[in-house]
Amino acid sequence: MRYKLTQSFADGDYILKVGGDDGYRLSLDGGTTWAINNWNDHGYTTSTYNIHLNGTYNFVTVGPPGSSTDGMTSPIQFQRLLPLLTEPGRW
Repeated sequence: MRYKLTQSFADGDYILKVGGDDGYRLSLDGGTTWAINNWNDHGYTTSTYNIHLNGTYNFVTVGPPGSSTDGMTSPIQFQRLLPLLTEPGRW
């Protein structure tokens, strides 16, 4: 099972989250390298990846082959981290 997504991002820090069972991978460069590589036999679990994004990225998620619900991979979730605002001179 292989899913592709091209997505543009405003400059900022993000958390990417993906999950599945029986192995999954997440790439930001079309499948050349893997930011998340949880490719082993296991029950459903999720993984996160913190990254600074700015521009357009070619995401690929890969899960085990097959058409049953066993080995299912969840969609990629994106969460933008907002900077903390503090008063000058205060923590």
